[in-house]
Amino acid sequence: MTIDIAMYGPGPEQLPHIARRADELGFDGLWLGEHIAVPEDMGSEHPYCTGRSTPAVISADPRMYDIWTMVGTMINATRRISVATGIY
Repeated sequence: MTIDIAMYGPGPEQLPHIARRADELGFDGLWLGEHIAVPEDMGSEHPYCTGRSTPAVISADPRMYDIWTMVGTMINATRRISVATGIY
C-alpha cells in the first residue's frame, strides 16, 4: 500500500520543506493540484449545492505558479518520494 499527500496552495518557498518532511515521515508521493485557467470571479455558492454557501475550493489568491517548476523543486528536495500533478 502507498500513502500519498494531495495538496493545493503552498507557495514555491514552502515546497522543498514539505517534500523533505513528507519523505522523512515515510510518505510515498505528493500530488500537486493545479488549474490551467481560473475564473475571474470566484463566487461562494457551489453550482451543485443550491441554496447553501460553501467555501471556495481554491483560495482567492490570484497567483498561479508554473506546475513543472514546482514539481522539479519538490523532486530536487527529496530522495525517494514521487511527485505527480492532479491534471497533467
